[in-house]
Amino acid sequence: EINDAGVRHGVGRLVKLSGEIYEGMFKDGYFHGFGRELAFHYNYTGEWDMGMPVDPDKIEWVSDPDDSFFD
Repeated sequence: EINDAGVRHGVGRLVKLSGEIYEGMFKDGYFHGFGRELAFHYNYTGEWDMGMPVDPDKIEWVSDPDDSFFD
């Protein structure tokens, strides 16, 4: 979903060219509300606040956070 300004707002799925996926709620273009992000280094399912995970302790690291192998 998008708002009148043409940015993501509501429920949706974002698939980046890099292969990263976000599914959940958006607000004014940001991840906001409940959602999950599947990235190369980590997975996070939980609440978001304007693009930032609310509970970073729920981040599941697939590789070491400092690992630059996939960058």
